[in-house]
Amino acid sequence: MRDRRAGMAAIAIGLAIAAIAQVTAGGSRPPLYDGVVVQDSYRYLVPGQGQAGSPASFTGTRAAIAGTSPGFAAATAESPPQAQLIAPDGAFALAPGSSTLRISILPVPAERQPLDGTILGNVYRVAVTDERGATVAIVKPVTLVLRAPEGASVTGLARLGPTGWVPVATQPGGLPGMFYADASVLGDMALVGTSAATPPAPGIDVQFLLVPVLGGLALGVALIALLAVRRRAGRGPGL
Repeated sequence: MRDRRAGMAAIAIGLAIAAIAQVTAGGSRPPLYDGVVVQDSYRYLVPGQGQAGSPASFTGTRAAIAGTSPGFAAATAESPPQAQLIAPDGAFALAPGSSTLRISILPVPAERQPLDGTILGNVYRVAVTDERGATVAIVKPVTLVLRAPEGASVTGLARLGPTGWVPVATQPGGLPGMFYADASVLGDMALVGTSAATPPAPGIDVQFLLVPVLGGLALGVALIALLAVRRRAGRGPGL
């Protein structure tokens, strides 16, 4: 009987812990699979006061496979990356005799500002060429991912064309501040928005307050259950 009651108390403790986890997780938050992503401060090519500088770039090569461009994911070295280019197999039309793709993602100075917004963060010059330096045409859309600075109000991605910045259909990514777009033309790419507001001052998260409160309640319930088990066990059978 004592083992059974002890088992019931252990189940009660487990249910209390599960309830705390469910309440504090919130229905709108995605589950954590591999730990918490540590986010570096945004790095600016031309940093202002209090801003981090020295943004990373990416350069690399990919060999063709049987005359077809390979799939790849290229990204700058920040955590998470500030710029990424993702391509499926056969996304680029290689010229006859070409066997190598050269990929580059470089932060560059902004040549001009959009007419209806502000460039948020860095402009990235994204290019894919062959071994002769010729631009390789895109025949399947590739995906460009840019990360916004902290506190930025983002309208979407844009590409610098001959007459100015051209908006590109944009979707939010899986992490806060990440945005992506399918592209059939590369070049100078940037996030555009209406403002780059100062991040809000740290506040009190009610869910964090719930953790110790509910934890204390669960511990209290568990202790009461254990004490009850011990008292009943001490009285002997039939009491």
